[in-house]
Amino acid sequence: MGLSAWALSGALAVVGNQPQGDGRDQAEEDIIIVDGTRLPQSLAETGTAISVLDRTDLERRQSPFLVEALAAQPGVTVNTNGAFGGTASVRLRGAASAQTLLVIDGLPVNDTAAPAGGYDFSRLGTAGIKTVEVLKGPQSVLWGADAIGGVVLVNTVTPRREGISGTVGAELGSFATRSGMVDLELGGSSGGLALIGNALTTDGISKADEAAGNEESDGFHRAQWLIKGDVDLGAHATLTGSFFGSEARTDLDRFDASAVGSVADGDDYDEAAEQGGQVRLNLGGDGHLFAHEFTLGTWRLSRDSFSGGQLSFSTEGERQLYRYLGKGKLGQRNRIALGVEQEKTSVETEDATTDSLFLLHEFRASDRLTLTIGGRIDDDSRFGSETTTRIAAAYDVTDALTLRGNWGEGIKAPSVFQTTYVCTFCGLTEPNDELRAERAEGTELGFDWDPAYFPATLSMTVFQQSFDDLIDFTFTDGYVNIDHVETVGGEAAVRLVPLPWLTVDGAYTFLDTEDEAGDLLIRLPRHSGDLALIGEGTGRLSGALFVRYNGEEQTVSGEDLPAWTRVDVTATYALTDDLVFYSRIENLFDEEYQQVLGYGTPGRSGFIGVKVEY
Repeated sequence: MGLSAWALSGALAVVGNQPQGDGRDQAEEDIIIVDGTRLPQSLAETGTAISVLDRTDLERRQSPFLVEALAAQPGVTVNTNGAFGGTASVRLRGAASAQTLLVIDGLPVNDTAAPAGGYDFSRLGTAGIKTVEVLKGPQSVLWGADAIGGVVLVNTVTPRREGISGTVGAELGSFATRSGMVDLELGGSSGGLALIGNALTTDGISKADEAAGNEESDGFHRAQWLIKGDVDLGAHATLTGSFFGSEARTDLDRFDASAVGSVADGDDYDEAAEQGGQVRLNLGGDGHLFAHEFTLGTWRLSRDSFSGGQLSFSTEGERQLYRYLGKGKLGQRNRIALGVEQEKTSVETEDATTDSLFLLHEFRASDRLTLTIGGRIDDDSRFGSETTTRIAAAYDVTDALTLRGNWGEGIKAPSVFQTTYVCTFCGLTEPNDELRAERAEGTELGFDWDPAYFPATLSMTVFQQSFDDLIDFTFTDGYVNIDHVETVGGEAAVRLVPLPWLTVDGAYTFLDTEDEAGDLLIRLPRHSGDLALIGEGTGRLSGALFVRYNGEEQTVSGEDLPAWTRVDVTATYALTDDLVFYSRIENLFDEEYQQVLGYGTPGRSGFIGVKVEY
């Protein structure tokens, strides 16, 4: 029996597994506290549509790439230039990929050396991740100037405080894919330490679509690790330290203006390495009027590009972060958060410094109404001071129905690359010193319905966003402020529990995006959606079926990229409490599709793995 058939038979067997239960997952009834709003708030209090993924969600999907789980969330569009390491951009509600800020354990990690300062999500794995929060829309008040389109907030594991435990796993699959991971955690009453590592290698497929005659496979290799520890210093003081790093090599195809999508077989490849960490001191906490948090962080990313075996391009960027965050109560109905930050970014010999001050105030106007207002001042060493504001409200109409809404501003200063690049082939002799910061304004309204009498939840949101002074590249003037973009849309997320062992999750997004000329933005489907059928219970066998629909998109050449639907299936069998076997099929029905014009995607493929806990 082949890998695909083995995985499919295991997943379909879930239909016969009907354990007893109350039909509601315990985690669904727990109050989820989010970190993305900078004040510890429950989802119902934030006034914001926030997607939250936990460890169970990631393990259920089984993909070693975080971007696969992100793509299933409402309001999220992923564009990948080829599978297995091809550049992966994450766009939130139609905003540009460089306007999405990635934050790991409170530390911004976007690539300061990238032309627009965005982050390539293709290398980021799921090992060591505890939760992921996705905040859509302008979030500059909360997370600074780069969060103009939204934030992906990754929180890694908290080291355990007792004994020694861990997990070892391995996986094999199509395209000669092999991966392994190890998770070791140890601790005592006064502290803990987590050591997590994972590696993946694959022969891959051709980045340029095989259907266009490109037959050369492009491999991908990744190693990633996390070291995280904490220690209780006594007197309500805790010291936490973490270090994250990854190295990757990605085989690429070459530029060919005559080929579909201007890409064809070639022997190019990239080598990328990123590493960073932080030290955080927490003072106060329970029983104290105020809690204080002091953070020192650093992040570095280097990238080398090779063509014909020779180095063709090399770059390195670095950022340093110094932050104080104070949180506390003012009476029974007021809470505040006060933050002071300094961020230094550098690319080779160029650098910039941003000093920031932000204040958030949560006011419980009544037992049912929560208001949150915030403001931020960012002083950029190149562009001066800018102010952004944000307000959010949540009102519990009943115990089952919450109305919510927010309005916020965003701002993004030009990247170091954009302010220093000289377009010599444009006939220029110096960079454009008149570049202005990009600006955004966004509004959303929605509701969450979670009735106790019916096994279902429903969330719906409508939103409107406008972006001004967007920075674009032209072949006559280099980088200039030329664009204005308007976006309106809606999101819906539903969960049903029709049977004690079956959960149905659905998500849908509608996007209508136009630039100042009235043209649709490229690589954004108007309609997209995801459906998940999850079978699990008290038995040892569980499984899930995932369906993803991506509507028609406009390409950079003006033609339409066809809509596509992909189906994945997973199965898990716990032989014992400590030994788990799992399998998955990706693209079950062998759909031929492209996420980006000219770049191919894998056909039907199968994977099997095993995990041992100790």
